[in-house]
Amino acid sequence: MMPSAHGKHNERMGCASGTPHSGSVPVKGWCGAAAKLRAPQPDATPPVTAAELQTYLHAHIPLSAAMQVTVDVASPKQVVLGAPLAPNINHRDTVFGGSASALAILSAWALLHVRLTAGGHAARLVIQRNEMHYDDAILGDFTAQALAPAADAWQGFMRMLTRKGKARIAVASTLLCAGQSVGRFEGEFVALDMTRM
Repeated sequence: MMPSAHGKHNERMGCASGTPHSGSVPVKGWCGAAAKLRAPQPDATPPVTAAELQTYLHAHIPLSAAMQVTVDVASPKQVVLGAPLAPNINHRDTVFGGSASALAILSAWALLHVRLTAGGHAARLVIQRNEMHYDDAILGDFTAQALAPAADAWQGFMRMLTRKGKARIAVASTLLCAGQSVGRFEGEFVALDMTRM
C-alpha cells in the first residue's frame, strides 16, 4: 500500500541519480529534459498532438516508455497522461510511489512543453522543487491531469521569460484512479530561453 504521508523533493527532471519514493526523504540529482520547441505551423490545431507528445516523451525520457505512459489529452489547457498498473506495481500489488510521482511530474512538465510550443517559444524546462501528497493507494491503472496555470500567473511567467530569458512557474497535477483523486502534486518549474544559451 502506498503511504498517506506526503513527500517534498528537490529534483531535476530527466535522468535520476537516485530512485524517487514516497515519504519525506529528498531525492536529488535529476537532470533537466531539454526540448527544442518548434514554432506552430499555420492552422495547426493543436500545435502538439497527443501522439506527437507521447512519441517525444518515450524518445527523450526513457522512464516514460518503461512505465508505458500514454498521452490521453494534449492541449494548452490541460495534459492528461495515463499508465497501467503492471509495469508500475510494488510489492503490495499497488502502484509504486515513485511511478505515481513520476507521472505527475511528467504531466506538469508536458503541459508547459505544449503551451510553450503553441506560442512558438524555444525553451529548456527543468523542475526545481515539488511537493507530492499520496492520499490513497492506487489499485489499478491511473492518470495524471495537469491544468493550465491561472492567466495572470502565465502572463507574468512569459513577461519574465521574454525580459530575462529565465522564468519560474508553479504547475499542479492530480492523480486519479477509477475516477477518484488519489494524489496531488505541485511543482515549480524553470524555463530557460534557448535562444540566449
